[in-house]
Amino acid sequence: MVGAESTPAMQPTSAWYFRWRQVASELIGEPLEDQAAGELWRDARQSMKLPPHSAYRYLVDEYFASARELMNSDRRTESASEELAAALRADVKEGLPQWCYERAEPRRPKAADSPSVGIAQQGFAGATLWFGDIPTELADVKALNKVFFTSKPSGVPPPFIKKLVKQGYKAGSIAFRADAEPGQNDELCEKEAKDWAGYAFVEFRDTQEAKDALAHFDGRLVEGWKMRVQWAEDRHQGRTTQFRKLGPDLQPGQDPPLVEQLFPASLPAEDLRQALNRHSAAIASVLAQPEQEPWVIAEIVEALYRKHPRQEIPAAGVPLPPSLLRNLQEELRRTRWPAAPHRAGMQAQHYLVLQRGWINEGYEALMCVIDDVLDWADPAFGCNRVAVTKDFQGSPHIDSSDVTYQYAVSIGDFTSGGELCIEGDRPDRVWVVDTHDRVAKIDGRWVHWVRGHSGGERYSVIFFSTNPACATERSRPVFQDFAPRG
Repeated sequence: MVGAESTPAMQPTSAWYFRWRQVASELIGEPLEDQAAGELWRDARQSMKLPPHSAYRYLVDEYFASARELMNSDRRTESASEELAAALRADVKEGLPQWCYERAEPRRPKAADSPSVGIAQQGFAGATLWFGDIPTELADVKALNKVFFTSKPSGVPPPFIKKLVKQGYKAGSIAFRADAEPGQNDELCEKEAKDWAGYAFVEFRDTQEAKDALAHFDGRLVEGWKMRVQWAEDRHQGRTTQFRKLGPDLQPGQDPPLVEQLFPASLPAEDLRQALNRHSAAIASVLAQPEQEPWVIAEIVEALYRKHPRQEIPAAGVPLPPSLLRNLQEELRRTRWPAAPHRAGMQAQHYLVLQRGWINEGYEALMCVIDDVLDWADPAFGCNRVAVTKDFQGSPHIDSSDVTYQYAVSIGDFTSGGELCIEGDRPDRVWVVDTHDRVAKIDGRWVHWVRGHSGGERYSVIFFSTNPACATERSRPVFQDFAPRG
């Protein structure tokens, strides 16, 4: 209508919009004016056809560049308004908020479409047994594990308890009597309550081991429990997904998302704060205020490395002798992997931890070959643990239980990718180590991950120590001067 006042555009309400305003305000040192901020956001969303998370990233990068231009100017003022900061502060927890790890690109596939879910579920469809008539005093995971440990066949590792129901049904229950004397039914009910029986779904390493276990356990009397064992229904078969990190497979040579490299979700709060301090020095020149909220620092650091990617330093381990390589690969292909991974939160098809100096039932032959490799690489190394994986990928982490450096080797038919990446002693550097059929000496106490691979299977063997007597100071991520001592 002619002469009518124009109606102001509605202010954006997206959480990504408010997060961008907070970061941008901290970068340029002054709060953004509502109308101008709204127009910038709508232009990024509509004109450039960007979804909210992409508009956020684009605008943060733009303001990061502006902050560098303003670095020596006198336009720095107070930080963003208290009202806006208060609205955002509700999202900020100690350390980094969960949304810092959430990225909508690429979107995580649904479970049915996820390649990694398929990996976790593949393997041995019929390796789960149903154990019933479990008495109340044994219907506990710890107690049941003890029973399996003491009564299992020799040379076989304990199975994995997928699910335990303490009071699943009543075994030999006593019917309620309508003609009972006063108080008699109370006694019957009390007795009946003792007749509850539990049951469990228990997974073995493969179908043959489950068949052997069925013959071994069914009808066996252990600690007053006469075991009742049968095959579990189809819906209870398949590899457990417990303790596994599920997600889309990385492409060959692809790194996990940058934010996961910088601030791995697996780190405890104290290690996250140290990571923030380590990286914040790189952005000190563009910060409007010396003290910032943790998530703001994290976002600005990520913007820095998007604009100026970290330097990659190539390195390679020492080739394994052909005989050792052949023996190790053959034994790994024969390995019957545990039903559940021995380390939680890692994206791998299988994860096994062996203890040197102990009896590793079911893995004695593998342990012998592994010892041969260590005797060649460094017979004096105080290794007391060995991690063995199949198709490990991504999963940035720190091996916080390590007390010293470690040795790493990967073998298999994969033809590209699969490099071991380790954050450098300078945060703007990343070592890219070729461990394919090679042993490298590295320090897992720095953030590290594995790039995606293709062309075939990828096994890895990691020799490490948790023995305090073997402790050394963390000095460098990669030991390029490593030479086998055996």
